[in-house]
Amino acid sequence: MSLCGTIYDYTSNDLNERRNYRDAATGKRRQPWINTGLPVKGNKKKAEKMLDVLRRKYDAPGESAGDLSGTMLFADYMEHRLKIIKGSVEVTTYSNYTSNVLKKIVPYFRKKGVTLGGLQAKHLQASCLHELEHISGTSVQKEHANIHKALKYAVQLDLIPSNPADRVERPKKTTAVSQYYSAKEMEQYLELTKDRRPIIKIIGIPTEIVL
Repeated sequence: MSLCGTIYDYTSNDLNERRNYRDAATGKRRQPWINTGLPVKGNKKKAEKMLDVLRRKYDAPGESAGDLSGTMLFADYMEHRLKIIKGSVEVTTYSNYTSNVLKKIVPYFRKKGVTLGGLQAKHLQASCLHELEHISGTSVQKEHANIHKALKYAVQLDLIPSNPADRVERPKKTTAVSQYYSAKEMEQYLELTKDRRPIIKIIGIPTEIVL
């Protein structure tokens, strides 16, 4: 059983943790609350550590590395996702998706060491900004779409309570700007390149066409 959780301040003085898991016996979702006993001011990090301890306690020990869990690294989850979708998409789509995941998404998030259950919108937003330094907004949108779909599947499996990618500001698509020669510029180009233009020979016809 994988457990997710969130830190809330729904009281006047203390931070509270809301656990989120599906009861194996009834199949119903449970969301019990735990009062951390910590004052709100200056204790959020301590509360997050307490939540992490609870997550590890409720995730079954001895799971194999291939099992899906909220405590697995997000990078590992993305790699595992490749196996899941392999038989359900076109070969070219899978090839592009694999290249995107293994060359960009996985290396970045593996360095961060963030888990699937610990992934937040701020992590994904930082990833978008990082990628914008190297690739176009359109390419970043495609990466984000891959991550969003993978996290949507994680929500369906009850690995995480919600999709953090829903709260990310995506970059705008990059619009290609076409430039054209004017009639005068074309005349100048043809004049400058007239001695360098190739001769195309058409096989079988004793004629030469000069460009």
